[in-house]
Amino acid sequence: MLKQIGWCSRRHGEPHSPLFQMPDGSRCPGEFLQRPEQPHYSTLPGALRKSPLVETWIDVALHTRSWPDRAVAFDQLIRELLDSDNEMSDSVQAVRGLLTLAAEHLCERELTTLDAAQFYRPTLHEQWRAVGSRFIRCHRITEVRTWLKLHPGFDRVSKVSA
Repeated sequence: MLKQIGWCSRRHGEPHSPLFQMPDGSRCPGEFLQRPEQPHYSTLPGALRKSPLVETWIDVALHTRSWPDRAVAFDQLIRELLDSDNEMSDSVQAVRGLLTLAAEHLCERELTTLDAAQFYRPTLHEQWRAVGSRFIRCHRITEVRTWLKLHPGFDRVSKVSA
């Protein structure tokens, strides 16, 4: 059971996470990512799971090794989907669903970078959105704004989803 939830701090009774040194010297705690009870991928029909669109997003997640590179790759995928001929609300919902499917395949246990937090924040799992938002709040506003300017696809999704 402890392997599934991480070990709990005796003092606080919640998952423990070490403090991470930020580039500016400040400290920011990592955020524990709990696996969702009901993954969305397992609820998809078989034909949809094998669709090129779904497989592309999952492949990008699995084959891009660093979070900065992953953020750039997904930003490009997001912009392509948002710039399609679909209704904006349909495109945003598709982006959120595809990010969720990709994230479910990563099996991450903890958020330690702003790139990862921005990736998990728009997903369809409430607990992941909350963890991503908490992690983002521990960064300076200017740092978050700079990150969003460098990743306009994520910026557009966050503005439309808000």
